[in-house]
Amino acid sequence: MAEFDERTTLVNSIEEGNEIQDGKEISIDEALENAGCGFGTIAYTVGSFLCDAQVGSQMIVLALLSPILRCEWDLSPFSISLLNIANYVPYLLSSLGTATLGDKYGRKPVALIGAAGITITGVGCGFAKEYWQLLILRIVKGIFLGVVLGPVSVFSGEIPPRKYRALAMS
Repeated sequence: MAEFDERTTLVNSIEEGNEIQDGKEISIDEALENAGCGFGTIAYTVGSFLCDAQVGSQMIVLALLSPILRCEWDLSPFSISLLNIANYVPYLLSSLGTATLGDKYGRKPVALIGAAGITITGVGCGFAKEYWQLLILRIVKGIFLGVVLGPVSVFSGEIPPRKYRALAMS
């Protein structure tokens, strides 16, 4: 009977957001503090940094390639501007719904799908032969960037131990 009570207490404790360690009940935050920064925490933090760095680096690459694309594809200044901002409006709009997706399907699957989408569309942008292909790929890439934004921000704020959270969020 004592075994059943311990299991029931453990299940109830986990459902309330607590864990039991050596018969002592601790919070999830204390469990993360005790675990420290493991490989998974560091790998996820580096991965989220790379996703954020990719957003900034694509503007630098486009700034360098815009004059070449303008001459090569005979584009107007408006077309170049549209190409430069094509992923930021979908990025904004899709980031509004990522909390719902993360709650419904889980943060990890949503983050992985978003990261895979960013990678695939990023490679596709490199192989685009015409303006409309590049424009559509950048719009789709913006959608995936917004999908990644929510889970990455949440994970960065809650996975690392308390003393590393500010660094992970910056």
